[in-house]
Amino acid sequence: MPTAQARLQGFVQTSGDADLRPHEHRVRYAEAYTFAAGRAAAADLLTHEPEVTGLFCANDLMALGAIEAARELALVVPHDLSVVGFDDIFVSALVSPPLTTVRQPLVQLGKEAAELAIALIEQEVAGPDRRMLPVELVVPTRPQRRQHVGACSPWLNARGGNAWHQPPQKPRWVARASSSGTRRASCVS
Repeated sequence: MPTAQARLQGFVQTSGDADLRPHEHRVRYAEAYTFAAGRAAAADLLTHEPEVTGLFCANDLMALGAIEAARELALVVPHDLSVVGFDDIFVSALVSPPLTTVRQPLVQLGKEAAELAIALIEQEVAGPDRRMLPVELVVPTRPQRRQHVGACSPWLNARGGNAWHQPPQKPRWVARASSSGTRRASCVS
């Protein structure tokens, strides 16, 4: 897959710029850009190279497969293993923890592809034209622990029962800012 090779070259170059040298024996080539292929490649790598602490995957589906392989090996992402994907598909933000990924400028990519197709049809260019577009690293923010803002009253129990006669539960606090800037808190049990 030519895009996989280009992404690998970009990773190797960027790693070198940061004085990191990826070892060739730690590179795994998957058969496809799929969850299953990413899972298999990551499982092989992590089983044979247990000291690895970070993975860069050729796309987000493969990265999600790598996270699954890590879980199967009792590794906790991101504490034991960092995983980075490529493409910034919408699912990347929905998984827990959210995936760090490389975002491509899809609108610009589509525009330039259309312009190139028209130029080829009109024979303004002789053959394929390779263009490099800028990408952006998307690092999800970590949730911040909310500050305790007060006690939960028994009549605020969302289940409609009397909180005094139910097993004690740790309340989850939701802080909200009003239009005046003052903070208000709600208890959800």
